[in-house]
Amino acid sequence: MDTAADYTDESIAAFLTAVADMLDTCADRGTQGRWQVSQSPRTFITNESGGVICGAVQKSNARLILAASPAGPRATAALLRAVAEQPVTDQSRPARDAALTLAMHLNTQMMLKADSRLQAAQGAAS
Repeated sequence: MDTAADYTDESIAAFLTAVADMLDTCADRGTQGRWQVSQSPRTFITNESGGVICGAVQKSNARLILAASPAGPRATAALLRAVAEQPVTDQSRPARDAALTLAMHLNTQMMLKADSRLQAAQGAAS
């Protein structure tokens, strides 16, 4: 099940909101400053004051996902939340589908485990 048509509209909205909430939590744990990826067996992103953002992350994705500050996760969370709150129409469906793709990627790469909120749609389309 890889497309939006495979899931109910309500569960997609719940999933997008859950990923947004988790990204906000990551951003809340972050502080401005210079961030670096640790070289320990379990990779963390830390700053010079010892702050840790979002706990353990995969080393190969740490720089890509979290970049240099909490601004990226916070902006992404706002985008996902805005899409989740829109009524599903023919005009909003492409943005919703793109947001779902982004959220699925983040869910996998950041090991958020938010996909449990997705429910299969009845029939071929939602």
